Amino acid sequence: MHLHILGICSTFKGGVTALAQQQEHTASRRTISARARQGALGLLAAVTLMISSTYAGNLPDGWAARAENNGVTFAPVRMSPGEKLEIWVADALYETPQDGSPQNRLLQIRRQAGAMQGDKCEPAEITQAGVVTQGCTEGNAALQYMLLPSPAGGNKVQLLRIRAAGGEGVMTRYGEGFQQTLQSVMRGQTQAMLRNDNQVQTQQRRQSQPEAQPQRARQEQLERGYAAQGIRTAPGQGVRDSDIAAVFVSAQVVHNPGETVKRDLHTTWLLFKDGTGYQNEIPPDELNVKVSRQLEPQRWVQWRKPLLGSSYEIRGPGDSGWRSLSNGKGWFAQPARSGERLNGVYERTDGWGNQYSLRIKRTTWRFSGDGAFDLTLYGYGGITQSGGGTSFSHISETQSDAKGTRRKSGTSSSSARIGAASSDGVSTNAARNTNDGASRRGRYRLNGWVLEAERDDGQLERHFVTFQGSDRAVIDIDSAPLYVKKQ
Repeated sequence: MHLHILGICSTFKGGVTALAQQQEHTASRRTISARARQGALGLLAAVTLMISSTYAGNLPDGWAARAENNGVTFAPVRMSPGEKLEIWVADALYETPQDGSPQNRLLQIRRQAGAMQGDKCEPAEITQAGVVTQGCTEGNAALQYMLLPSPAGGNKVQLLRIRAAGGEGVMTRYGEGFQQTLQSVMRGQTQAMLRNDNQVQTQQRRQSQPEAQPQRARQEQLERGYAAQGIRTAPGQGVRDSDIAAVFVSAQVVHNPGETVKRDLHTTWLLFKDGTGYQNEIPPDELNVKVSRQLEPQRWVQWRKPLLGSSYEIRGPGDSGWRSLSNGKGWFAQPARSGERLNGVYERTDGWGNQYSLRIKRTTWRFSGDGAFDLTLYGYGGITQSGGGTSFSHISETQSDAKGTRRKSGTSSSSARIGAASSDGVSTNAARNTNDGASRRGRYRLNGWVLEAERDDGQLERHFVTFQGSDRAVIDIDSAPLYVKKQ
């Protein structure tokens, strides 16, 4: 399994283990007190300490953004009466005061931003990662202020406030969108998400009045449709094998700051005989070159082989000169032989996060020599943290395979009362199964750069496939490497 674990603390492991044990029996369900919500939000602050950045400035479904109070507020569109879950991000970046206590550092910036909501606040604290946090209450709502390192770097920080009210079901229903929004904020995508949301709202208003929709808006809709589907044409109508000089794969291990896991990343280049190259992830015989050049010019390069040396070089639209194609490690890929059969299990595991939050995605293809296949997709997400008498854990797991799709999740939180021996706590668990797995099994065919998977539900999938060597120990499917599992 090519998942590089640098270190997961016992707190994270303990939270996951405790939740797994709780799923073996029916847990009690009751409303979290304001104090417990406050503690849970303090722990959710850990999610912001560099969860995997897999989103690019787009709001989750069902969420909206609005500019207000010298910042941008993100929140679900529809919530039940008495419920609230908001993420507010200040417009400005602030210099970090070098003197004074953590309380003063946060208080000074809150005053500058005009963010003084909260009538009862705990002393500010500094996490192990150097993030200043402070929990407050405002009526029946819990507030959490945070100073996050600016995505721009330097001595700048970003002020963020989370506001929540209602029962524990709020995080159960909106936890995924909550995490996605925080991830985008960490990437400095606040204004991009606000612009995107405004564009969507404007587009919806225009669509409600088609007679007033400008020609430009209709053209933008067409362009978005082309970007999603236009680069793919009918099988056999795209690039011909005779037009390809070589297929080159470059490999690197990626690791975001603050993470404790790494991922193998492959970039696959189609090198054409006319001296151009394309960063490819689809079957070449479906690539509409003309449309691709128009809609995604950033994927196109020129390539050459210098007279001296064995390394190929490329030059893209943003490059000032030629650069090495391999970027460290790389190889010329091999296609599948016509009618070739595989007999083994190939697996890929990706991980994002750290001791506060971990997300795992695993893909497993099982190929049989008689032409049968089955596919297993597994996803895991978990966040946990404890400190100051509070604890919070949330996990979710999904597995889709030849037997169907199974989902389960669990949430647990508790908060000790200051100066008292008692504590408030809540835990919930849910599980459900769907479909019969027909979309994850069937028959396969290999030919050249194409893997065809004819599923038992009647659908046909076509994938871009390459091999690293003749031993077939590594197979790339849609430019993602999978490694044969030792039997």
